[in-house]
Amino acid sequence: MKVVEAFSEHSGLSPEVLQRKFGHWMHEHFAQNFPDFYKDKGGSFDMLEALDGEIHVEVRKLYPEAELPRFTTNRKSKTHLEMVYSSPRPLVGFCHGLIEACTANFGETAEIERGETEAEDNCTTFQIKVTS
Repeated sequence: MKVVEAFSEHSGLSPEVLQRKFGHWMHEHFAQNFPDFYKDKGGSFDMLEALDGEIHVEVRKLYPEAELPRFTTNRKSKTHLEMVYSSPRPLVGFCHGLIEACTANFGETAEIERGETEAEDNCTTFQIKVTS
């Protein structure tokens, strides 16, 4: 977070904007370097639902001691996914950027709203509604 704050001061961009931009970059990097994770996914919701059950399983194989965020999903409808993000780090903006980039990667347009979840620090509920 100190690096984000320092770069924010240097660039004039807010820490939120920087985190979201980094989330976009990270998703693009992931999609280019690990295309197998995308092969059987019909859309962004399939990908987001696979974070804990597929992607983090593979990360844990490489880095067993890693403190990974948790993603809990609830598909409200064909076009609405609720995702709860919780992490030991304050990276909600980064997660928001990843979601934005994920929907764009699948050629979808989405409205993404977020609200704090009172039960935990660094825990946010995203309401993701695909509009096209």
